[in-house]
Amino acid sequence: MEEPGDPREAWDGIPPPTRRRGIGVLLLFSVLGLFAILNVLLEPYGLLEAGPVLFSVLVWACLTFTMLSRVPIGERVTPTYLVISLYPWVLSALLLANGFFDHSAETTQHTVTISSTGATPIYILRVQSWRPGRASETLYFHRTYFGMGHPGDQRHLQAGDPVTVGVKPGALGMPWVSSFSGN
Repeated sequence: MEEPGDPREAWDGIPPPTRRRGIGVLLLFSVLGLFAILNVLLEPYGLLEAGPVLFSVLVWACLTFTMLSRVPIGERVTPTYLVISLYPWVLSALLLANGFFDHSAETTQHTVTISSTGATPIYILRVQSWRPGRASETLYFHRTYFGMGHPGDQRHLQAGDPVTVGVKPGALGMPWVSSFSGN
């Protein structure tokens, strides 16, 4: 006879390790989604305002890893866990659609480099802003965009170097960097 609170009373025929594998698959799916969103943000359709998006993705990744890695062994995969693990994929799809379906004319902006850093796989470039009310713009690129394969490569733009940035408004209203040329 089962007593109240007995773990066997909630057992539904699915062994707990199988459920744990389900959470593990969601965690793996989320990690792959993290790489997908970083790739979309940095290369084909990089947002002009990528900094806040990169920050939100980093916060999401920390929360997701913490939440999914602490799930009790017998826990079922719930809709909440599914939504959390789908977030980077949905954001990737939105960013891809924003650039892919943007058939508007590119606006070319000529500006000057303020600073640059390439110490990580992400190349960060600050340039003088062409938009009213802003002193600078921060652009994010993957290092390979500049032909730098390794973090030790020192090929980067210097302060004062002229650059040309192509910008499109985005099909979903999120401006993105459509082209770039520098020194």
